[in-house]
Amino acid sequence: MSKKIILESEKKRALIVNDDINFLHSLTFTLKRSGFQVTTVTNGKLAYDIIMNLKNKDDQPDLLIIDMRLPGYTGKELISLLLSAQIKIPVLLTTSHTQPASEFAAELKPAIKCQVLNKPFDSKELLKKIAELLEN
Repeated sequence: MSKKIILESEKKRALIVNDDINFLHSLTFTLKRSGFQVTTVTNGKLAYDIIMNLKNKDDQPDLLIIDMRLPGYTGKELISLLLSAQIKIPVLLTTSHTQPASEFAAELKPAIKCQVLNKPFDSKELLKKIAELLEN
């Protein structure tokens, strides 16, 4: 059985935005093990700044994993600002508060691909949602 070698340029890029350091480490480990390049930040303002700096570059994230409750900008504020700037990156919202996140995701559906993942979740569930978001 041969292993497929993934070149850095072929890897999908994920930006994880969450203020829980343990959660960030867990998600980072899972995504890196699955072949992603991962960048993490702990607040919505930093995430916005990073994405805006990469707006017209090739290394913009392919996926955003955003917690609904964040310092700086909340998940909802961050996504709204990105849409206002015509940035449409698929989003996985992580939350402990299902109903508000699901309602927000439903509002976003015409504009961007968006899924909600309720905490706690396992890596299998996470990777399934990501695969759904990234399919063409």
